[in-house]
Amino acid sequence: MQDFSKFLEICGWVAIIVSAVKGVQFLFSITPTGKLKVQVEKNTKHLEQDFERFKVLENDISSIKLKIEQSDRERAEDSKKLNASLNMIGTSVASILNHMIDGNGVEEMKEERDRLVTHFINKN
Repeated sequence: MQDFSKFLEICGWVAIIVSAVKGVQFLFSITPTGKLKVQVEKNTKHLEQDFERFKVLENDISSIKLKIEQSDRERAEDSKKLNASLNMIGTSVASILNHMIDGNGVEEMKEERDRLVTHFINKN
């Protein structure tokens, strides 16, 4: 019986100590300093979450920038090809007009035809 009483006494002391600690924590949490600490911890957690979201957004933006740069390079290359084709067509039209005006230059027309065919065959 004495062991049981000793056990109950120890349990009582443990309960008193735990209650005292919890009471002090509660009192600290309702004081301005405690409230400020809780708010700082909450804001710190939110800032960490925002920082992670910003890193994800930064990666997405970098990926989009790379795609835009690739598209710009492809567009510039297509523009160069288009200009070369337009120049070739313009030269051919000028040769045709010269032939129509003076009726000569059959050899020049054959050469122009060959350049035109080679240009468009090699383009693809």
